[in-house]
Amino acid sequence: MSRKEKDVLGEIEIPDDVMYGINTKRAIENFQISGLKADADHIGSMAQIKRSAAIANYNGKKLNEKKKDAIVKACDAISGGKYYDQFMIDVYQAGAGTSFNMNANEVIANAALLTLGEKPGRYEIIHPNDHVNMSQSTNDIYPTMIRVTAAKKAIKLQNELKVFMKKLVEKGNELRHVVKPGRTHLQDAAPVTLGLEFLAYSYATENDLEELEWATEKIMELNAGGTAVGTGINTSPNFQDYFIREIAEITNLNFRKARNLMGIMQSMTDFSRLMNATANLAIDVTKMANDIRLLYSGPGAGIHEINIPAVQQGSSIMPGKVNPSIAEA
Repeated sequence: MSRKEKDVLGEIEIPDDVMYGINTKRAIENFQISGLKADADHIGSMAQIKRSAAIANYNGKKLNEKKKDAIVKACDAISGGKYYDQFMIDVYQAGAGTSFNMNANEVIANAALLTLGEKPGRYEIIHPNDHVNMSQSTNDIYPTMIRVTAAKKAIKLQNELKVFMKKLVEKGNELRHVVKPGRTHLQDAAPVTLGLEFLAYSYATENDLEELEWATEKIMELNAGGTAVGTGINTSPNFQDYFIREIAEITNLNFRKARNLMGIMQSMTDFSRLMNATANLAIDVTKMANDIRLLYSGPGAGIHEINIPAVQQGSSIMPGKVNPSIAEA
């Protein structure tokens, strides 16, 4: 069985057993590019954003309580992992992320309809654009979704880095009396200790963590409330304030509203700062891994100053060989 949905281009048959609608269907057909779909973090963040927007619109007296509650329930279901298989659009799609935004709007609208005992497609009751996307544009909501997702991932990385840095310090103290050659230009130089080298790694990691924290703080400023061009046109009263309060509460993160909605919409440098911080961390970690590989090289014709745990066979033709597999990864 199927239902008919209509847009400005015409009508399309949509299977009754899917939660997306006509915009998603067209995007699935248009963008058969990589086969890659949005990950759970992106989908979950968008659901939290739509939930926060529904409550903000209710508080601004533009969305009634029945519709608000239905949208909130639908968003909570998606945040809990339901309907992920309905987010079908390739990550390479038309500009601005409109297709992904509409995919979310349609799935949430139809999920909300189900909570009311209605069939998917009854958009006169809850509409993807008029209700789920109320006070929003892809131009402000898609970057907001990227910021929320990036912040979550960056904070996870910060927490892992703190553990990593602690382990480096512990290893540095443990090996502080293990004397070894220092090297410049791969030639023997004045002696150092293996512990000092690990403490040097912890120093580099601390700098990377500080840069990552600084860049993450920039990401905490959100676009939501700017709508199409950064003027806030068509938003409900006090939407930006209500939205920020809700998204901060549901994520337990210190998001804040943009100081200049047009400025934040136009500029991508907050993202490049975070990318650069991550790239600098990768450079330092790669250097550490390569040091480990070099010091382990051998055992007969290399430096082989250290031993590392064997975790797997190192070769299909030389099964007795043990590689620095973790450092290589």
